[in-house]
Amino acid sequence: MNPATPTISVLIPLYNGARYVRETLDSVLTQSVPVSEIVVVDDGSTDDGPAIVESVEKVRLVQKPHSGPAATLNRAFTEARGEVLAFVDADDLWTPGKLERQLAVLTASSSPLFVFGHAKNFHSPDLTDDEKTRIHCPPDPIPAVTLGTMLARRTDVLRVGDIGTQWQVGYFVDWYSRAQALGIRAEMLPDVLLHRRLHRTNLSRTQPQARPDFARILKSVLDRKRAAGSSPASDGALPTNSP
Repeated sequence: MNPATPTISVLIPLYNGARYVRETLDSVLTQSVPVSEIVVVDDGSTDDGPAIVESVEKVRLVQKPHSGPAATLNRAFTEARGEVLAFVDADDLWTPGKLERQLAVLTASSSPLFVFGHAKNFHSPDLTDDEKTRIHCPPDPIPAVTLGTMLARRTDVLRVGDIGTQWQVGYFVDWYSRAQALGIRAEMLPDVLLHRRLHRTNLSRTQPQARPDFARILKSVLDRKRAAGSSPASDGALPTNSP
C-alpha cells in the first residue's frame, strides 16, 4: 500500500446471510485499493454464514447475540481500527473501483466529509420470475445517501456517535441527520458504487411492522432541525435507499 494511503476498515453486518455473503466479500477483496481489514459482525446467525466468513482469508469474524442491525453496526464501529471506514450489507455488492474513486475525493479534503455515490437495484438471480414481478426494481441508478455507499474518516463517524438501537428500519436517517447537524459535509459522486440486491428476505420485506419507524424518525429529525434554528431542507438531502 502507498504510504500516503490511509488504512481502510470495511465493516459488514451479517445476519443469516449465508446465501450471499461470499459474493459480497469477493466484491470487497477485488477492489483496486487494498483494504487493511474486513470486519464481519455476526448478529447471532442460525445459518452457515459465520462458517463461510471464517473460511475467507483476511476477514475477521466477530460474533454476538442477536440484537438487531443498529446494535450490530455499533459493535462494528468499536471493532474498526482503520483511519477510513467503509460499509456494505452482507447481500449487496460493491462495483469495481469503488474505493479508489471515493478515496481520491476524501483524501483531497481536510475538512469533515462523507463521500457517497449512486446505487443500482437488481433482482437476485435466485428469485423466480413470479417473485421478480412482485418486487419492484427501479431500473435506473439513484443517488444513495446510505451506509453501503459511504466512505468516511473513522474520527468523523465516531464523532456522530452510535446508531439509535430503538429503530429497526430507518436508523441511518436518524444517524445521518445528526451528522448534518454537526456540519459534516457530504459529496455525491455520479458513479454507481453499489449494486443493491432485492431478494426474499430484505429487512424492509421481513419486518413490515417496523415501517412506522420512518415516520417517527422523520419527525424527530425535523424537530431536531427546528430546535437548532434551521429549516427542514437547509442541511441537504435525507438518506435514500437505506435501512
